[in-house]
Amino acid sequence: DIPAHDFAEPTLELPYAVDNSLKGATLNGSPLNIGTSKGFKALGGDMVIRTLPGQGLFKPGTNLLRVVVSNAGARENPMGFYCAGRLTLSPKGAVAGPVMSTRDVRTALLELGIAASESQAA
Repeated sequence: DIPAHDFAEPTLELPYAVDNSLKGATLNGSPLNIGTSKGFKALGGDMVIRTLPGQGLFKPGTNLLRVVVSNAGARENPMGFYCAGRLTLSPKGAVAGPVMSTRDVRTALLELGIAASESQAA
């Protein structure tokens, strides 16, 4: 769970790779910027899910990150989604200066109670 009293709004940056394409992502039901989905041959670049400071998307407690993946093809075939990035927490009232804590997203999502991503075939 994200403690409301300790941190200013967290920011999330998740470079990703996807087979075949990422159609959208939400945090607590609000749409996120997903960059340009270009497939599975590279990680990141234009393919980054991110929140920006001041958007007000995180809430104290458990947060839900949801991704919608589209799988192309006329027959059943493999699909996938991979992301690895950063959840950054800054002290409340910080104007500039060092970040209090930046963690690997896989660890931070579990520690902060952010539910795992969901995927859907479109």
